[in-house]
This record gives sequence, C-alpha cells and structure tokens, in this order.
Amino acid sequence: MRTKITLLFTTIFLITTIFSVSGQSYDQGTVKFMYADTEIVQSPGPAPLVFVSYQKQTPVKVHIQVRLLSSSGKVLQEKTVTKSKKGAFDFPFPSVTIPVGSGYRWHVQMYNSNWTKKLSEDLYRATVVVTGGAKPPTSNVFTSIDPPYSARIGQSELIIFEYEKKYEGKAFFQARLLSKSGKVIAESTTDDIEARNEIAIRVKIPTNISPRDDYQWNLQMYDRNWKTRLATKTKTGARVVANKTNLITKVSIASDDIQEEDLNAFTVSPNPFVNSFEYEYNVEDYDDVTVDLYALNGRKIKTLKSTESHRPVNYNDVVDTSDLDAGIYILRINTSKGEKALKLIKN
Repeated sequence: MRTKITLLFTTIFLITTIFSVSGQSYDQGTVKFMYADTEIVQSPGPAPLVFVSYQKQTPVKVHIQVRLLSSSGKVLQEKTVTKSKKGAFDFPFPSVTIPVGSGYRWHVQMYNSNWTKKLSEDLYRATVVVTGGAKPPTSNVFTSIDPPYSARIGQSELIIFEYEKKYEGKAFFQARLLSKSGKVIAESTTDDIEARNEIAIRVKIPTNISPRDDYQWNLQMYDRNWKTRLATKTKTGARVVANKTNLITKVSIASDDIQEEDLNAFTVSPNPFVNSFEYEYNVEDYDDVTVDLYALNGRKIKTLKSTESHRPVNYNDVVDTSDLDAGIYILRINTSKGEKALKLIKN
C-alpha cells in the first residue's frame, strides 16, 4: 500500500511539473506600441496603422490582439495576429467608420495559444482623435518639397515631397536640378503606382558643375502618357559647394558676404533617434537665435528657443521627443546671418 501511495504522489508531482513547465513558467510576455496613428480619418480615409513589438517566454504560439476602444472602454474595432516567435509586426486596421471625435484609444494584449490566459499587462495608447472623412483633392498640387540641405557633388541625393492629385490615373514624377537660367543639370523619375502621397526621388549630382548658390530644385507631375503636366513646383537658392557640405537651401540671407561657417556648426546627434536628440551650434558674434522643430509638411511642432540673445560660444540642448510619432522632422535654426535646417528621423 505504501508503494502505491508513493507511486501516486510521484505521478502527481510529474504531471504538476509538466503543466508547470508548459503553462506556468512560460506564461509571461510584454507588448509595446512602437507606433500607432493618433489622428484617424473617418472612412473613406486611409486605414489606420499600428506597429507593435512584443516579447514572450512561451515556446508556443501566442495571440496578440489590438483593439480600438471608446472612452468608456467599448470595443469598436479589433484585429488579431498569431505569432510563434518574438518580434514586431505592423498592419493597417480596417477603415474607421466610428463617429468623429476624441477620447478613443488603442489597446493591445497578448494571450496564450488556446486563449485561456492573458500573458501581458494591458497596454493603452490614449487620446486618439477621429476626424472627418478625407476630401478628394480639387487640383493636382505638390503640398511640400524637402530637398537635401547638404550634399556632395557626385553623390545621389534624396528629394522628399508630398502631393495631392485630382487625376485618377497613375502619375509620374520628375525631380530636376536646374541652373539659374532653367537648364537641366540632373534629373530622375518615379511614379505613384503604390498610391503613396509621400515620395522620395534620388538625383545624382554631376561632378562637372561649378560651385554656386543659384541652382534650383524643380518637381513636375505628369499623366500616365507623359503628355500633360499636372503640376510643377520650384525651390530656388540651392547652393553647390565642392568637397564640402554642399547643397544648402537658404531661406533668408542678410548679405552676400556671410561666412558659411557661422551656421555650419549646427549639428544633431543621434540621427536617427528614438526618444531624444541633442543639437549643438556655435555663435561667432553676439546674436539672436531661434530654433524650431517642424513636421515634414511644414507644420511647426514646437519652438525650442524663442529669439534668445546669445554671446559668442558653443551651445547645446537635449530635446525630449517621447511625445512624437515616428517619422521625418525638420530642425531649423535662425540667426541674423540666415537660416539652416537639418532633417531628423525618429524610429
């Protein structure tokens, strides 16, 4: 009888151990919003985008559920993915048909393979705003153009731009570097076959051009047959300097004899950045300085320095960007000598 009891307890211990290994030791995980749209356009607007990273200890597959909640916690929309390995994923949600307003929020959670146990803490991304349906454009237009602020002769440089078009077919885009008289120095072409509204084109800067500050960037939009030009936009004042920080688009210049090094010490690190970056600059003479951070479409996000008087010395400051979404931003510094801008990328 004692032997049977011993065997019974041994069996129970082994079963408990097996279930502990498969169900208890590995039932932990974490999820994190890497990116989630905080402003959503009501249908028929574009599908909201959510990017989630996760870690898990269980060796079997898990279910990760992302939901859009009302302010009261009601589930308005949800989407689930099943994963076997740790990592990250992104996906577009269905087009939103919920009422316009604020107070919505994203919610993500992780479950085990048979949906019996939640493996992670609930994670919320608050203050999601739903705006009215996207209106069709009334014309074909370039809404923004961001040419490179520095480049090297002989290098391929990236021109980023946004556009809207009433034209319904596939359009072609041409980015060109022009001389002051309008002569084409370099050009490159792409299309919008992927229905993007933000496009980047690389243009190779020739090695046989003269260093000057009167070049200009030009963008053109054509129909599918290259017969009708739908839109064009030019940005003047592109400076080409050999063997230095070359292509600098100047916005305002006080005089023609300005020393370029007055603004060349404007630097940012790290770039790309995650939750913060540090910018540094120097001032050669007593001057007023303004530093602003802009979105790629030209919208000012925040003023970092508001016309502060500076004495000749090096300056640096750390900027907290934990409240910003991933994307491309522009940092601009203004002095009486002129303006310089740097392109920043948040991951």
